[in-house]
Amino acid sequence: AARKRIEEAEERLPVYFSHEVLYKYVIRMQKDRPRRVREWEKLKQKANFANDLEAFGVTDATVSRAKAAVANKGRPQPVYIDDEEIAALAREEIMRWKEGEYGWMKANYRRLMKLCFRGWKRAWKAQGVDMLGAEAAGEGTN
Repeated sequence: AARKRIEEAEERLPVYFSHEVLYKYVIRMQKDRPRRVREWEKLKQKANFANDLEAFGVTDATVSRAKAAVANKGRPQPVYIDDEEIAALAREEIMRWKEGEYGWMKANYRRLMKLCFRGWKRAWKAQGVDMLGAEAAGEGTN
């Protein structure tokens, strides 16, 4: 019973909001990719240098750390999934939604839906049927 009250009290987030948040997240990742690639290349150079040192017989903790930083890591992809990052982003954006920063999105959605319903209403009237399903000429059949 308590869970049901909580679910009823919480506002369900619309799908268009989720799409917008994920879209911005992907754009940010794509713009950030050159920086991530530069960092990866620097780590790769350090690992190669560490391999050269090891080939000459120099063993040190920094050598093993440099190799471990690059081990099993390929070139950074344009888009990746980081559950912790997505969860933090979701919490932040939900707070912004509740504070009303996405009022423009709600208004735009309502505007688009009004257009759809107006077209639907015109189509029903063109067929001679009112919105309740009764014939426009009479009160219904029999």
